[in-house]
Amino acid sequence: MPFSLQIIGMIVIVAACMLPFVVPNWRTLITTLAAIYLIQFIYIFYLSAPLLAAINLIIGWMACAVIGISSLRLRVKENIEPFQKGIAFRLISEFFFILTAFAISINANSWLPKIPYIVFAAGLTLLFTGLLQLNYFPQTLRIVVSLLVLLSGFELIYYSIEFSLLVIILIGFIKLGLAFIGTYIIGLQLQEEVK
Repeated sequence: MPFSLQIIGMIVIVAACMLPFVVPNWRTLITTLAAIYLIQFIYIFYLSAPLLAAINLIIGWMACAVIGISSLRLRVKENIEPFQKGIAFRLISEFFFILTAFAISINANSWLPKIPYIVFAAGLTLLFTGLLQLNYFPQTLRIVVSLLVLLSGFELIYYSIEFSLLVIILIGFIKLGLAFIGTYIIGLQLQEEVK
């Protein structure tokens, strides 16, 4: 895989991880998640089988489509949370989590020699971002998206080591299940607010 493509992919992942902390818009959340799946596709395409990377991309974008279409049909508010003052703190904590991911990835070659440094750093960045978003945001849509980001970080690391069609399909069911269950819970919450 060309080094310049690895760097561009890492820049897109870092931007996609930081943007949801600044913009509380549900469209931005889904767009950044779709961008993460695209970069994940590029990394997996070069590291393992292209067919498995394409299947993973299609399933990920299907989960994004389920969340987006359901949010449109349920008429979810554009901004899923009010603008708060803690944005600087969130960005600083995300920045330190990204630095931690890069620091851990430096020694990863000794225990996982098959994974390139940038790919391992990208996977850890996504894992840490998913965990951080889970801790900061109580909204159901945010929780679903942060679980999908966390899962995509795990996938990136796992598929760099070993790839299997069965594992991709099982994780795909988990992704689609999260999307459907999350949108169902959002619909129930909106019905309760109307009452």
